[in-house]
Amino acid sequence: MTAEIAIMNKMGIALAADSAVTIANRGDLKKIYNTANKLFMLSRHHPVGIMIYGNSQLHHVPWETIIKIYRKKLGKRVFKTLHQYTSDFTSFLCKFFSPSEQENHFYLNVAGFFFNYIYSEIDEKIEKITHEKGEIEQNEITNVAKTVVDRHYELITSEDDLTCFPKNYLSKIKKIYKKTLDKVIDDVFEELPFDQNTLSRLKEVGFLFCVKDVFVNSTSGVVIAGFGNDEIFPALYSISIDGVINGYLFRFT
Repeated sequence: MTAEIAIMNKMGIALAADSAVTIANRGDLKKIYNTANKLFMLSRHHPVGIMIYGNSQLHHVPWETIIKIYRKKLGKRVFKTLHQYTSDFTSFLCKFFSPSEQENHFYLNVAGFFFNYIYSEIDEKIEKITHEKGEIEQNEITNVAKTVVDRHYELITSEDDLTCFPKNYLSKIKKIYKKTLDKVIDDVFEELPFDQNTLSRLKEVGFLFCVKDVFVNSTSGVVIAGFGNDEIFPALYSISIDGVINGYLFRFT
């Protein structure tokens, strides 16, 4: 757990962050280290700071590394407002990762987080039937898969759309990542017998996961605070970022 504090008044702003980071191994054993740096200068030449909480990496790149590269790119450039600093930084993030890295992030988020969860739910129900009856027919497996996928389809279609994407974003990622999603399904569900309607709904669920306001556990919190060059009072912006997909910040709020 991270503790971060920002104290503001008309004269200035003070930022503070703890240095604890929790590392968990495969056995869910956790160890806490008090050596993490979560507070940085966003600019070397102007009073703008940045704090990180949650996931300490973006696309497996440490935030500290990303911030250092941005700070070098920023140089002595000045923005009139803190909002412009924040916009420039998020624009930099959208271009920082290659298309293949963004595609890999799509794969890992849908497969590693969401589809594995759906698979586990299907597998649990199949095991329960097998335990009760001693065996299970293929048509029963198909029906179990249909029930679980239908439930997730209804849940995700009822969620609000994320506001960080343009209106045509969903159709674009469907076109760009169609083959990637097919690979995700093959890798996660293997030979699980889906009927055609269930498979279509599963694919729709995979794409909707990227544009709907649903919980993910890999999000980084970013706090940017300080003064723009024309601002007499300090400002602060807090945003949540999970990654970059197809040139846009994923789950950017």
